[in-house]
This record gives sequence, C-alpha cells and structure tokens, in this order.
Amino acid sequence: MSETSDSPIKSESASNVTPDASNPENSNPVYTTSSPSAPSLPHTIMTTGEKYFLAGLISLFALCSGLNTPIYWVALPEMEDQFNINEEQANLTVTVYLVFQAISPLFFCTLADFVGRRPVVLYCMLGCVGSNIGLAVCNSYGVLMFLRCLLAIHGAPFAAISSAIVGDFTTRKDRGGLIGVTSGFALIGVGIAPFIGSCLDERWKWRGIFWFSAAFNCLALALAVFFYPETRRTIVGNMGIAPVKWMHKSPVIYLLNRGRISKEENGTREEQTDTSYNPLRTLNLLRDPMVLFALLPNSLLNAAWTMGQASLTTALSQDYGYPPLKVGLCYFSSGVACCVSTVMSGKLLNYSYKKARQSQQDLERSSRKPLNIIRIRFRYFQIFNTVALIFTVIYGWSLDRHWPIAAILVCSFIMTYAVMYPQMAAGTVLVDLYPERSGAVSSLNNLSRCAMSAIFVSCLSLMNNKMTIGGTYSFMGGLSVLCGLSMIVAVRYSDKLLRLRGEKEKEGQADGEKAEELKEAGET
Repeated sequence: MSETSDSPIKSESASNVTPDASNPENSNPVYTTSSPSAPSLPHTIMTTGEKYFLAGLISLFALCSGLNTPIYWVALPEMEDQFNINEEQANLTVTVYLVFQAISPLFFCTLADFVGRRPVVLYCMLGCVGSNIGLAVCNSYGVLMFLRCLLAIHGAPFAAISSAIVGDFTTRKDRGGLIGVTSGFALIGVGIAPFIGSCLDERWKWRGIFWFSAAFNCLALALAVFFYPETRRTIVGNMGIAPVKWMHKSPVIYLLNRGRISKEENGTREEQTDTSYNPLRTLNLLRDPMVLFALLPNSLLNAAWTMGQASLTTALSQDYGYPPLKVGLCYFSSGVACCVSTVMSGKLLNYSYKKARQSQQDLERSSRKPLNIIRIRFRYFQIFNTVALIFTVIYGWSLDRHWPIAAILVCSFIMTYAVMYPQMAAGTVLVDLYPERSGAVSSLNNLSRCAMSAIFVSCLSLMNNKMTIGGTYSFMGGLSVLCGLSMIVAVRYSDKLLRLRGEKEKEGQADGEKAEELKEAGET
C-alpha cells in the first residue's frame, strides 16, 4: 500500500491544486493534485525490511558519533600525568569537543541537504578514522586539543544527519519510531562509551581507546561505502530514480535493482529550494516559535544529563576511590537506560500518532480537523520532564552527600531513562515541521543541545565550588521547571501557531508564483 508524502508533489499549474485540510498525514492543510489522472506513487520504493536495515546502518553511524565524545573520560587522570597537565586543562579537551560538536553539523548537515547525504557521510566517516589514528599516536597536549577539535568536526554531524536520512524515506506514521531509534543510538553511545573506555584502558591504556575508535569507525566506513545508498529526495526522489553522479552511487542499488530503479523520472523528485550553499540560512528557522519551544527544553535537559555523566567520573574516582574499570562499570546503568528508553520512546511516539490518527478517522469527514503534530509528539513530554528534573536534583544531592553507590546508580538510571523521550520527541517534531530541510533543522537541534551542554559543562567546576554539587543540580532542575512551563504554553497555543504558520507558507507560495509570472512576462 502506498504511503503519503509529507510534502506534496507540485503540479505544473497552480490551478490544479486544491487545499486538503483533512489529510491525516499533515498537521497543516496541504495542497494535493486534484487531477484524477495524477499518478499515485509510494513515498519510498523500499520494503519494510529494507527500511529497518537502512535504519540499523544509520544507527551505527550515530553510535560512532556517540562513542567519540566520552569514551576517554575514564582515562583523563592518566592523561593528566602523561601530558603533565592539571584537571582544568584535561576538562578543556571535553569542552572544545562540545563546542565544535555544536557548530560542525550546522555546516555539514546543510551541505547534506545541498549535495546529498552519501558524500557527506563518507567524508565525515573518513575524517573520524584519521582523527582517531592521530589521537592514538599523539605525544603533545596541543596536538591532542587540535585532533579532538578535528574529531568533533567530522564525528558530530552523524547524530543530526541520521534524523535527516530517516526523514527522507519515512512519513509521520512511522517516522517517530525510526528517528527515535537512530538518534537514540547516539545517546546510547554516550551512555556506554565510558564502560567500553574503562575496559580498553585497563588492558591497553588510553592509546588503546583511540585505536579501538579508529577501527570501529573504519568498519562503519566500509559498510557505508557498500551498503548506504543516496536518500536525498531532490536527487533520487522516492529512491526509484537512479543517481547520476558517481558520488551518489553505491553497490547496494545494483544488488537490489529488481526493476524498481530507473534512470527515468517518476515524478517523485523534489525541487531543490536552495540554489546556493549557505549554512547560516539555517538560523532563519529560529524565527518559527515552534522551533524555539522544541529546542529550549530539550537542550536544557540534555545539558543537565551531560553534566551528570561528566560529574560521575570525578566523584567516583576522587570521593569513592574507584579505579577506571570500576568507574566504567558504574556507567553501565545509564547505558542500559539509554537502550531501553530508546526503544520504548520510539514505540510511544508511533503509538501516539496512530492513536490520534485513528481518533480523527472515527469522525465524520466534514468535521475532521488537521492533526496537531505538536500536541501529538509532546503528549507525554510533561510526564518524562517531571521525572527527569526530580531525579536530576536527587542525583546531585546523592553525589554531594556521598550516598551509597547503589542509590546513585538508581538515580542515574531513572534520570537517563526519562531524558530520552523529550529529546527524541523534539528531534522528530522538527523533521515533521520541516521535512524538506530535515538536515538543516536537525543540525539546529544539535547546535542548541551541544552549545547548551558546552556552556554548562565548562562552568561545572565553578558551579560546584560556589553552590556545591547538590546546589548545581537543584539549579538545573529549576531551569527545567521553567522550560516545562513554557512547553505547556506552546502546546496550548499550538493550534493557533500552526495555523499562522500555514497561512505564511501560502502567502510565500503565492508571492513566488506571482514573481515567476512577472519574470516570464518580462522575458516575452
């Protein structure tokens, strides 16, 4: 059965389009062709099994990105002795990574929208392999800092690009689950990386950590070369159009080409809206209030969680006297929480959309209203946000008062579990709002999250000294409360905001058509 595209295929004449306010796949009225002879084509030619295979491959890319960030945290004390640096200088290697992790996707994800996904994925993966090899053999603090920046530049885009790729071949019906899984794997990487790093450090010291990362990224690169096809809809449409340029071709399209892929146009190729590469144009999306409301709570929750992960290493090694391997084992609780919550949150996002769509179809056609995708995606946000902020505060005081390690790990597990759903919901709704610019809007989400994390992690030691660890996390919990209140306001007025957004899009479309008519008249 054919799936309906989030963005309609534009007809050749403006007179052949009519508003379709009852389309259940969209949160705003869209325009569909009214011609009875208009072909009905699937949103993608991939089967369900092929979708899951591609989602699994993309999850591997996202996992590489997640592992690159904290995998060496447990070895920081050892690296302080190796390079003769203090704790503040060692933490600076984490901060600079977060800074470039925030900025890099803004350029590469916008580039992926412009030139295609496959060339950007291959280049970034190759950069990760080279950066990790350099880190494994470096002998100076300056080179270490430079290579961490280089690794962030090439590794960070995967977390954002994964959401954009999934947006290419999914609709709102199944997007929530698959984006939840792929973006969740980046967070899983952050959760399990310290444990993996501690095992490697125990056997091969800190250099072995980066050799492992280089090998793992090399494996992902090899799989991408052979099995990752181009998915950008401006290039291959519903993936039924054979790519022309060599950089978009992969061996897998020849293996799976059973009469489904053709060099002929099939009417699903989308128009390239951006005629020039300008990554700063992505910042214009911040004019949309719904984008701001989605970004701010998500970013603060991610910052608080990242601070919690960073604090655990120092607390366990200094206050509890744990060796690196034992510290890494303690990160296993958050890693398990990431895995479980990723799967459950994805299913919950799909369930909430399915439930809303079913409720709409039960109504008379004349009384149906467009689905409010904001309300659907954030239906359970307040529940998870409340649990996350409560256990963020408890977690901070458990570290401050040196509670039994079991209590600390339970708090870490519940906090991590609760943080996953808001982050996945925010990432999914941004792609829902801007499916044609999924790479750009995903990079904006990454910019917001990582910039907020970089700011608070860089201030973590100062905040702990001034407010104690418990006071620091109480402060973060208070900020989360304010953001939770802002989300209530956003959801309450989302119908009005989405309606105004739809009206502006219609005005822009009308102005564009009028300008085109004047241009044609001038040429004649």
